Amino acid sequence: MITTAIAVFIGGGLGSLARWGVGRSMSDWAHPHAALVATLAANALACLVLGFFLSKAPNARQVAWIAIGFCGGFSTFSTFSQEVLTLFKTGQWVTALCYAVASMAIGLAALYMGSRLT
Repeated sequence: MITTAIAVFIGGGLGSLARWGVGRSMSDWAHPHAALVATLAANALACLVLGFFLSKAPNARQVAWIAIGFCGGFSTFSTFSQEVLTLFKTGQWVTALCYAVASMAIGLAALYMGSRLT
């Protein structure tokens, strides 16, 4: 039990650092939707990793470390939700809907593609 909790802790920390790195790499990009692109990229990459990893029949500790820890720390549903809500609140309905649909479609496609990698 303790070793599983440590695996989640370490994986989550590494995933969070990777997520921060993705956001940081886009912070100087002068596009008004740079933050949305960073969130979408992190979530898509997390789905790709998750699909690949889960297709390999991992053991419970590996699931804790990579699926729950790393992918959980790297992906960011809460930020995605906040971004969509902000777009709606500022009257950017079309952008909000496109972003939400694209995020779901890209995430599912990345998950599938990851599961097909050998």
